[in-house]
Amino acid sequence: MNIIIKIILFNIVLFVALKYSFILFLILLTLLSVWMAYTTYKVNKIIEGNTNLDEYKMNFAQLLNVNIQKDYKNDILYDTITDKFTTLMKLLDEEENILPPNQICIGELGDWGECSKECGRGKKTRQFNTIQKAGRTGIDCIYEDGQIETSECFNRLCKFNEECEYDNDCISNLCSKSEKVCTYHNMCMRDMLYNCNYDQCLNLQKKDQEITYDLNQQKCIRSTVDYNKVDVNLNIFDSFADINRPLSKDEVKNKLYQIKNNLCENMDRPISDCNADFTRCEGKYIITDNIPCHTGENNDCVRVDTVTDKYYGYTLSELDLETNFWKCFVADDSSTNNNNSTNNSS
Repeated sequence: MNIIIKIILFNIVLFVALKYSFILFLILLTLLSVWMAYTTYKVNKIIEGNTNLDEYKMNFAQLLNVNIQKDYKNDILYDTITDKFTTLMKLLDEEENILPPNQICIGELGDWGECSKECGRGKKTRQFNTIQKAGRTGIDCIYEDGQIETSECFNRLCKFNEECEYDNDCISNLCSKSEKVCTYHNMCMRDMLYNCNYDQCLNLQKKDQEITYDLNQQKCIRSTVDYNKVDVNLNIFDSFADINRPLSKDEVKNKLYQIKNNLCENMDRPISDCNADFTRCEGKYIITDNIPCHTGENNDCVRVDTVTDKYYGYTLSELDLETNFWKCFVADDSSTNNNNSTNNSS
């Protein structure tokens, strides 16, 4: 019988007993008090003495009627059987390599590897590993299992004579295209022959047989010149069409040094006026001050230092370059005499 119903019936009996006999009322009231104290003690003992929630629920259910106790036990038994069956099905699916249809993909990216270059811009990689595959209708991972992710890395700028690939890999902001090492704008290199004197030119000749020192022009040159490669685009001083940002001063200076290198390296036709004849402009230079000629906007041949006042928006002074920047290297008289005497003796 439900405990609440019992209490109600006891109260009714007490009311009737009080009407007929006060002594009987006191006896029944005492019995009711003892019973309620026992019931309270039993409940408290169940709450404080159980080791887990399921045991507490089961003991508490014993205070209720038989139907509730039976239903609760059946629910526990049903849940236990269902859990065991689910575990068994998962084991069978794993054994037969069957994935649950709605299982999602789980994976992780590994740690980044070492940078491919000690200095300058390099590449680093990491690999994605799948921990749990996706089911037929589950959510796939963004990466494939074993997919390699690549990212650019940078440790430091390259010092002089260290291997490089791009100009901005170097502290000097100049990477030699021929040697693939960091250099400076005034160094003698195979792609900057106008900086080379006689002895330096002979040293380069040991690496490249096409390089020689022309005693008539008093400069280091290549013996074979492909004029299809010598001429620079008519708009060399215009902004690049494929660059959507203004160039920095260092980038502009680097471009100007490249243009100067191309022009100075291939000077082989000394003249007094760039536009003195109507032959090709390539290779011409003003003999009095060693200024190369260049094809102007009107397809006329003019001094390269008169083509424009600004280069990619900067003047020479704004670029910290001297006004005679376009003057190519010329050996001094002493070196010239020594070279001539060396040549005569040979």
